[in-house]
Amino acid sequence: MTIVFVDHRPFSHFLKNGFRQRVGRILHHLIHEQRIERIIYLWWNQEPFSSGSYVQNLPGGFEKVTLFESRRSHIPFARSLHLDAWTDRHRVASAASTISTFNVGPCWIWATDPEFAYLCGALADRIGGRLAYDLIDNFAVYEGIDEKQRSLYREGYRQVSASADRIFYQQPAKCGFAVSPGQ
Repeated sequence: MTIVFVDHRPFSHFLKNGFRQRVGRILHHLIHEQRIERIIYLWWNQEPFSSGSYVQNLPGGFEKVTLFESRRSHIPFARSLHLDAWTDRHRVASAASTISTFNVGPCWIWATDPEFAYLCGALADRIGGRLAYDLIDNFAVYEGIDEKQRSLYREGYRQVSASADRIFYQQPAKCGFAVSPGQ
């Protein structure tokens, strides 16, 4: 089985922090899980640079991991008109093309941030993968974000609820997973 692990942090973040954070521990577990043959770590970079590239030179012990960085295209008029979905289609196509070269077979898209719900759903559709979300943190209630970002997170949670095959969540004194409606 292949896992496409989608995150907004570069893989070097986990190496530097020793996989101490919860998301890093999940990733570390997936790396050492015997049933998982490959992990494609997909970094949805928010910076407006080139479209995508492999990143190499991982230390020993991470042979299962293939790093792929997918950056937003630098298209100023698209950004000024809030056409991010238009530029993101290129990123999804680039990532899907790269992933399909591995002939991954059964594949799960694993994400931790609802901001990427649209991208993850589009990627799953293109490669025939299933969607799993780890939504322990509720980003929509963070104090340090503005109302526009809060609204984007809420929309992301709605998309996750509608499209996910599995949702891992936490309530006070309770953890579990949910199956999406219709699954």
